[in-house]
Amino acid sequence: MDANGVQHAMSMMQSVAAIVPYALVACATYLATVAVGVAAVRGQSVRRKWHTRLFTVTTIVTALAATLALLRASILEGVALLAALVPLGLLPFVSVPVSTHTRRHALIAACAAPCYLAAIVFRAAEAS
Repeated sequence: MDANGVQHAMSMMQSVAAIVPYALVACATYLATVAVGVAAVRGQSVRRKWHTRLFTVTTIVTALAATLALLRASILEGVALLAALVPLGLLPFVSVPVSTHTRRHALIAACAAPCYLAAIVFRAAEAS
């Protein structure tokens, strides 16, 4: 791919990023992961693999949303989403096994919530 092709691809990604509210999509996947985790803790018959798969999707979508925000030059939104990746990245290492560290797992996971909220607020402020 030549330089013009790369520039065209970047331009298309920026156009899509401007239309699709990726911060909102990332937040929705985070909330779905939290809901499945809470259901599992409350004794619902939720398989651990579904929570793990949703967590993986949440992390990937959040990283993609942060990248697209930074490409759009929406620095605050991108940084807020990057900050959400910190507690998400810590979860597999500091709260395993979850069955013995349920409280720690929930507290670390909850640390990402303000970051998602900030990203949505920054996105909304930019749109207005």
